[in-house]
Amino acid sequence: NNFNVHDTLHRESLINDITYTFHAQFPLQLGEFYRDLDVNLILALLHNPISLALFPFTAHEQQHVQAFGEGYQSYENCCGALWKWLINLLARPNGFAECSVLDQGLIVKKILQKNSWESVTDELQLGNSKSAMRLLRQTIQRMCNKQAG
Repeated sequence: NNFNVHDTLHRESLINDITYTFHAQFPLQLGEFYRDLDVNLILALLHNPISLALFPFTAHEQQHVQAFGEGYQSYENCCGALWKWLINLLARPNGFAECSVLDQGLIVKKILQKNSWESVTDELQLGNSKSAMRLLRQTIQRMCNKQAG
């Protein structure tokens, strides 16, 4: 009987360790190993509050994200802040609720999976990288405004 309690506690501890490790590694692995993973699966897997503790997002980073949405920051200068913002947004309930499927695909494929602009525009049929960048900025700005309001 005592053995079963110990075995159960060990199993729960192991599951907690695996869960923590998965949520610590998976967002980082998206741009390296899982560039072709389905957007909806990514959204489902990232919807977990563990990410809020693993990848804290600062007010300074929020300013960079807002500046990108407004056109004052280049993607290259704030891609890290955009990545952390998105990880934190997806961890929250309804973080992505009002985004279109196209917006979700663009944001996940570019920011999380770190696909090239050419790959993203081809897959999502956005025409060219300028159109994709414009749509990404508009989507980020709309989402920032929704968060603020």
